Amino acid sequence: MPNLPVIYLAAGRGSRLGDLCAQRPKALVEAGGRTLAERAFEYLSAAGFERIVAVTGHAADRLEGLGAETVFNDRWSDENNIVSLWQVREIVRGGCVIVNCDLLFEPELARRLADTEGSALLVDDVLEVDQESMKVTLGPSGDLARLHKSIPLTEAIGEYIGLTRVDPADGPLLAEILDEFIAAGNVQVYYEDALEELARRRAVRVERVGGLLWVEIDDHDDLARANDEIAPAIDALTPQPSATVLETSA
Repeated sequence: MPNLPVIYLAAGRGSRLGDLCAQRPKALVEAGGRTLAERAFEYLSAAGFERIVAVTGHAADRLEGLGAETVFNDRWSDENNIVSLWQVREIVRGGCVIVNCDLLFEPELARRLADTEGSALLVDDVLEVDQESMKVTLGPSGDLARLHKSIPLTEAIGEYIGLTRVDPADGPLLAEILDEFIAAGNVQVYYEDALEELARRRAVRVERVGGLLWVEIDDHDDLARANDEIAPAIDALTPQPSATVLETSA
């Protein structure tokens, strides 16, 4: 199985976290005493991913020197994350793994990402979805049909958790789709819209990972859950590193 590069989308401001992200990217918010980026890079590397490319924007300099290549998205403040993915479309073209930076996840999810085949989204089919969830529906074949927050709750089979594998066979088409979106001026949509379009043209599998530990950190309630519940549960499953943690002071 190809050792695909990881695209770590880390350009956004994290405005719902207020002053916590005033001078740092959301990727450097701490959960359980360690930053999201530190945990993600460690777990992805342990799963066999050798190259991580962080697309940066807000407080971009804070992500330098943390073990990932960086690509600066100079349009981050005015446009949505589809532009961040488009900025690295030449990497997408060869196949890649996409990881959202606001995600705290257990190492098993990184291993699932490494072990899966074809193009696939990791989806929690156990957690109850709400209006803000990036919801998923399936087509007749059981592959991805829709991927959008606007999907009615009663139609969704689960929530996309922010981890995707794009197979090298599908990378050129996804890069072409990204170009189509940008050329049409569709710069205020999520990159998931491009994945949904890919699923209209190619089979994109849904890998069900319900029951595994993860949380998307959008606001202070999410962060409290990450600190009080998810991070301790993950740490109970994994040995703690002896290395010094990443510096996150303002």
